[in-house]
Amino acid sequence: MSGFLLFFSKPFDQGNKPIKKTIPVFIKAQQEAFKVSFKHPQNANIAWAMMTGEKFGISPKAKQDFTDLELNFLFSPSGLHLAALLTLLFFLIKKYKRNKLFKMAQWGLLIWALFLPYLAIKRIIFLRLLKMSQSIFKRKFPIEILFLITFGISFMLGHFKESPLSFILSFLYVGTFISLSDKPKIILILGLFSTHLLIAFFNGNEVSLFSIILDLPIISLFVFFLPFVFLYFFTFKLISYNWIEGTVRLFVLIVHWGAKLIHGSFMSSTLFLFLAVWIILLKKKKRYLVLVLILHGNVANSPAFFYAGSYSGAQQRSVDK
Repeated sequence: MSGFLLFFSKPFDQGNKPIKKTIPVFIKAQQEAFKVSFKHPQNANIAWAMMTGEKFGISPKAKQDFTDLELNFLFSPSGLHLAALLTLLFFLIKKYKRNKLFKMAQWGLLIWALFLPYLAIKRIIFLRLLKMSQSIFKRKFPIEILFLITFGISFMLGHFKESPLSFILSFLYVGTFISLSDKPKIILILGLFSTHLLIAFFNGNEVSLFSIILDLPIISLFVFFLPFVFLYFFTFKLISYNWIEGTVRLFVLIVHWGAKLIHGSFMSSTLFLFLAVWIILLKKKKRYLVLVLILHGNVANSPAFFYAGSYSGAQQRSVDK
C-alpha cells in the first residue's frame, strides 16, 4: 500500500515543497531566551530542533550524521515527541493514576495536542483516543483495525493532500511496528530495512542495514532523555544552571560516532534486494534468495564485461596508466 501511494503521489518530486508549519506563539516566544541559556549555540539549536522541528543553525556536518543514520526524523515532531511530553506530564500527576482525574487529564492533554500543527502527532493522538474509547464502549478491537480507522480519519481530514510524504511515512513505519511488534528483534530489523529500501527505491538514496541496527538503541536513548529536554524548557527560567546541555552534547557525539561506524556500508536499493529481504521474512526457499541477490548485484554493480569494446585502445592505455 505504501509503495502504491509513493508511486502515484510522487512525494519526492522537487516541485513538491513541504508546507511550513508555524509553532505555537507561546513556544516561539521562548526561543531566544532558551538558546541564550546554552554555552554552545550548536547544542541549543539541536535541543530546539528536537522539541519543535525547526532545524535552523545546525551545522551541515551534524545534519549529515543524522541523515546517514536516518535519524533526521528526530527533528520532526511525531509520536516519539508526543510520548516524551506525555511521559513528563503524567509523571508529575502519577499520584492520581488510579483516579478519574488522571483519566480526565489524559483526555484533556490529548485533545489539546490536536491543535498543534504537526500532522504526525495528530495521527498518533487519533490512535490513542481510539484505544482509550474502547473502555467507554465496552468493546475491544484489534490494534490493526484501530490503525486502519486512524489513517482513514486522517485521510478524510485532508492530511494526505496536505502532506503526502508525511502521511505515507507514518502509515509505513507505524504499520511496520504494529505488524511486527510480537516478532523477534531480528525480524523487526529486517522489516524496518525493507521499509528503508522501499523509500530509497523512490527517492534514489542509498541505505545501510547497519544504520538500522544502530538506530534502535539510539532511538531508545532519545526517548529516554527527550522528556528531560522538555522539563528543562519548562523550568530554565526558574533554574539558572543549564543541566541539560551536557546530555544533548553526549547524544550528538553518539550520533557522530555511529555515523562513522557505518561508513562504507551503504548499498543501492533495487527491486531484487527488496525481494531478497521479503524472501527471508516469508521464509521462502533459499534458491530464490540466491537468484534475486545475483540479479541485485547485476543491477547495482554492473560487471566490467558489460562495457567491453566501449573504449578505444588509446583510452584503455590511458586508463591503465
